[in-house]
Amino acid sequence: RKFTMANNMLGEMLGYEPDKMVGMETRSIYVDDEEFERVGQAVYSPLGRGETVSIEVRMRHSGGKPFDVLVNASAYVLATGPAEIVVTLVDISDQKKVAASLQENEERLRSIINTAPIGMALVTDRKIAMANSLLGEMFGYEPDKMVGMGTRPLFVDDEEWESFGQTVYPALEQGETVSMEMKVRHSSGESFDALLSVSAFILAAGSTEVIVTVSDITERKRDEEK
Repeated sequence: RKFTMANNMLGEMLGYEPDKMVGMETRSIYVDDEEFERVGQAVYSPLGRGETVSIEVRMRHSGGKPFDVLVNASAYVLATGPAEIVVTLVDISDQKKVAASLQENEERLRSIINTAPIGMALVTDRKIAMANSLLGEMFGYEPDKMVGMGTRPLFVDDEEWESFGQTVYPALEQGETVSMEMKVRHSSGESFDALLSVSAFILAAGSTEVIVTVSDITERKRDEEK
């Protein structure tokens, strides 16, 4: 449970110089010992079975400020033999704020989505109700033109779209946050690798809304394939 490599985005998220993180115990990025132990107990057994694990975690910036993170971990074996764990972290603090703002008003919700540092959309009945500029840029659409658009064009084919719905919606009904790596499609027709994180929230009026964040992980995939 020590860092052997870290990229600039991780260092920025946690408030450390990436090269200074090499050799650092991972305990220091968790809010407390209890959270550190909880994650270890939840992650290592599935990794040993070759599974990829997603889990929401409370972490701590080097300045001491706690924040919410979605951790995705997978294990692979190096040519030299020892197993290594690749971990990606997605800051879901804004996603958590969205959950709270859904109980307040649409104007505040729109502000949070528009200023989120990650591609984000509000989805209802698999149609986009709100989308920020980062999501539009990622997929090659004007954000306001995405409103009312079905989500199907963002997937490479019907099979991927159906698979996503069959995996995600039952889990959302159980109150879970779901993370999936998928091939998605730019408006130009070019596909790219993305990490999708999905959460469902119930409005005060009783309707259910879905918040989706999207991260382009194309470069990470290329690095893993080297």
